[in-house]
Amino acid sequence: MDNPADIISRGMEPNQLKESTVWWTGPPWLKQPSCFWPPLLQAELQELPAEALEERSVSLPIRTQEPNQLFHLRSSFASLVRLIALIQRFVYNIKPENHSRRRLGFLQTTELNQAISSLVRLAQTEVFPNEIASVASDGQVKSTSPLKNLAPVLKDGILRVGGRLKNALISEDRKHPIILPARHPLTEAIMEHYHRKYLHAGPQLLVASVREKFWPLRIRNLARSVVHSCVNCFRCKPTVLEQLMGDLPPERVTPSLPFLNTGVDLCGPFYYRKNRKAVSTKCYIAIFICLVTKAIHVELVNDLSTAVFLAEIHRFIGRR
Repeated sequence: MDNPADIISRGMEPNQLKESTVWWTGPPWLKQPSCFWPPLLQAELQELPAEALEERSVSLPIRTQEPNQLFHLRSSFASLVRLIALIQRFVYNIKPENHSRRRLGFLQTTELNQAISSLVRLAQTEVFPNEIASVASDGQVKSTSPLKNLAPVLKDGILRVGGRLKNALISEDRKHPIILPARHPLTEAIMEHYHRKYLHAGPQLLVASVREKFWPLRIRNLARSVVHSCVNCFRCKPTVLEQLMGDLPPERVTPSLPFLNTGVDLCGPFYYRKNRKAVSTKCYIAIFICLVTKAIHVELVNDLSTAVFLAEIHRFIGRR
C-alpha cells in the first residue's frame, strides 16, 4: 500500500492515481481509534530537496471588491432596508450590555430609519469622501466640488442640502434633503421604490415625491430613465387616438358682417350686489359669439327661464 508521504514527495501519474486507494479512501488507520494512529511525520529541512528550499517571489493577484456589492443584495429598496435593519438588530442584541433589553418582534420605525441612514452614509462615503472631509473640517466644500451650489451641511455624518429654511415649520427632511449621488445603485433603488409607491408615478410626480426627503443629483434624467424602463408603465401606456375633425360649416368660413351668424351660451351662476349693504343676488351671463370674426357680446341675465332668454336676445338684436 502506498504511503501518503511517498505520494506527496514523488507525485503520481494519472494511471497510478486511478488505482491508488490512499487517494480515494484515505489511509486505513484513519478508520481506527486515535490511539492506533502512527506518529506524525515531520520532515526535516535536510530531507527536503533543494528546489523546495529555494526562495521564490510569488505575486498574488489582488482581488478588488466592488464597493457597491451591499446595494445589490436585494432587488428592492424596501427589502434592502429591512435586511440592514435586521443585521443591526442582531448586532445590538448580541452585545452583553443589551442582554436585558433585546429588540424583538416586528421592526420598528426607528430601526428602519437607522438602516436608511447607514445605507446613505455608505453611499456618500463611496462617492463624496472629499466633500465630507471638507465640510467636517472647513464647514463648506471646495469651489471645484459638484455640490458647491447646494451648500451642503453635515448632520449625523450625512450630507444634506443647505438653504435658508431653518425656521420653516416643515419637517427636517424637507428643510435639508439628503444628497444622493447620481447613477448610484442606492439612488436608483430609491427612485424605483417611490415610482411603485405612488402607483407608477410619472417623471414630474416622481421628482416631487422623492425631493420631500432626498435630493439626488441629476434627478430629472434619472426619473425619466426609471419611468421609461418600467415594464408595467410601458405595457399600460395608452395610445392617444386623434380623431379627424369634420369640415367647418359654411357660416364659419364665409366672410360676413359681425354677428350675422352668431352662437350663444350661458355661464354661471355668479353673485352680485347693488351696494355693500344689499343682499347677494344670483345671476348668469349670456355670451354671444360671432362665428366668423369671433367678436363677443355679453349680457347679464337673472335666471335661465325662457322669457328672460328671449328678452336678452331682443336686447342683443337691438344693440347689434
